[in-house]
Amino acid sequence: MDKPQQVYNKKNPMVRIPRESYDKLVEFCNENDLVISATIGRFLEYCLENAEFKEVQTPVEKLFIGDCEV
Repeated sequence: MDKPQQVYNKKNPMVRIPRESYDKLVEFCNENDLVISATIGRFLEYCLENAEFKEVQTPVEKLFIGDCEV
């Protein structure tokens, strides 16, 4: 069954982040006299323009006796 697409708040979009990350952001903004929303926007823009994700495959060795994994 397909779910209807959720309608997002276009004027003030929200994103949930872990509390620890938010606390670090608030501390950074307070130390540098910055606005939280503008700062997180700048951080995201920088990350989206400069970050690269590479998939790395790590071989995993498993021990089997017969058909059973030990």
